[in-house]
Amino acid sequence: MSKYMGNVLFGASLRKCRKQRNYSQQLVAAGAGISSRHLSFVECNKAGVSRKTLLRIFDVLELSVSQEDMLLQLAGFAASSAASNHLNMLGLLPWPIQQVLDMYSPYPAYLLDQHLNILSVNKVSQLYLEYFSVELPLFEGRPNLLLSITQHDSLKRYMFNWEDVVRSMVWRLRLQAQQAADPEPFERLEREAFAADGVRDALRVEPNVHGCNNIFVGSDEMNAEFTHITSSFYASIDEGQSTNYFVESFLPSNGDSIQTFTKYLVDMSCAPEVEKLC
Repeated sequence: MSKYMGNVLFGASLRKCRKQRNYSQQLVAAGAGISSRHLSFVECNKAGVSRKTLLRIFDVLELSVSQEDMLLQLAGFAASSAASNHLNMLGLLPWPIQQVLDMYSPYPAYLLDQHLNILSVNKVSQLYLEYFSVELPLFEGRPNLLLSITQHDSLKRYMFNWEDVVRSMVWRLRLQAQQAADPEPFERLEREAFAADGVRDALRVEPNVHGCNNIFVGSDEMNAEFTHITSSFYASIDEGQSTNYFVESFLPSNGDSIQTFTKYLVDMSCAPEVEKLC
């Protein structure tokens, strides 16, 4: 059983792959030799699953090798294919990346690659994704931040400056494409993002050259402002190549925002994280 099964990205990604094929939980569970209740718990990160069972699920879903590797590593297992991918490349870094993400606690933090794919998150980010029932769209088999922002209706509804955020992220993607040896994946990702409602209209206005530093979220009951912070680094991978990674977080900008953020932590029963704010 995987010790990383608590990572919400695994369950959400597995569920997304199943729904993309319009397969019911009953059909997949029967083909994998488990109960539909067990599969439901796995997709909600409430139960573990062995590598052998996971591979049977993959057979039913007829996943690509890259999708299988991504899900295996999100579940804490080694990839099946001989080729390394981004998640196990992180072992080449001079420090444990998960510890870096955990240092941002009690605030959310996550690791992105140059295509804005989410490679890892800290505990608070996992809790938020579960609390708001965020399903993460996949790009090349990995959960993608840009597609999540543009395609997830609840994020659009609760993010008051959604258009500013979208402009900033697309602008950032285009900068990465200009520096890349192969811009095609970046262009394909942008086309997928443009398919979502409102994205083309948002891009009619030029983005701020400094990006979108503040994000305003909330509802009729409460509002909060968060400052976006990011740091980037290069990691050497196959054949001496180097890939750009980003560690990102959001910090409450004022006292009212800290109170709102704390309330959500309490609602999520995240007592140790609340204590860090006191």
